[in-house]
Amino acid sequence: IQMTRKKEYLIVFLFFFAFIFAFLIVTGTITSGWHLVDDHEYVEYVLQMKAPDGSLFSCMKNVLRADFTSRFRPLYYILRVAFTAVIGSNLVAWSLIKAAETVLALFFLYLCARQFKCSIFQAILFSLTVMVGPQAVVWWKLGPQECTGILFFAAGPYLLNKWLYHEAGLPAKLGSIFLFLCMSLYKESFLVLISFILVYIVYVRCQGQRFSLPGILKAIRSEWDLLLILGTIMAAELCIIIFFVGTNNVSY
Repeated sequence: IQMTRKKEYLIVFLFFFAFIFAFLIVTGTITSGWHLVDDHEYVEYVLQMKAPDGSLFSCMKNVLRADFTSRFRPLYYILRVAFTAVIGSNLVAWSLIKAAETVLALFFLYLCARQFKCSIFQAILFSLTVMVGPQAVVWWKLGPQECTGILFFAAGPYLLNKWLYHEAGLPAKLGSIFLFLCMSLYKESFLVLISFILVYIVYVRCQGQRFSLPGILKAIRSEWDLLLILGTIMAAELCIIIFFVGTNNVSY
């Protein structure tokens, strides 16, 4: 039976939605309360913002300054503190947000697999392989950055492929740059993936021609602006980590 692309995407999204939420509800994870692993920070932020001299921005500044002494993940804490200002320390709400991120990560991984000509079954299996197993702890733990980082990483190549294969215009190109920037600012380990993206762009642009040094140089020239922007992002963040954050602490 032939399905339209829109119907296929809807069915797959609902499958992932039902799979994740059913699992988390049945296991009681969403309503399990405090884990005292990272989620206690919400109370800390609420107290800081409610202090007589406290505010959203003062709390955000304090948190970023403290984290910057050992790690480089500014977007993680910006979003974490901003969301705390809205929903406070309501762990059910935080758990629902984490579950929704997981569903979206699975769905965008599926979309990427379909772009690479995988069948529906293969694409679903690929998504589950990435997200299911011991790594599924990121579905319910409210501190790890991997789930959101994977969402950024999966959505980025999806838009990038739209641009590289001429299925969409400049908005897709700019959107992929924005998502890769968010990915690299969310957790340091995702920064390394930009190097893969750079090679991938050149690889795609080399398709259809002889693989040689002139062909590689031609591919680089065809996407020089995209490669330059992403390369600059990676180089700048690496310099910040090496020269300002430091690499001799426990995190690195």
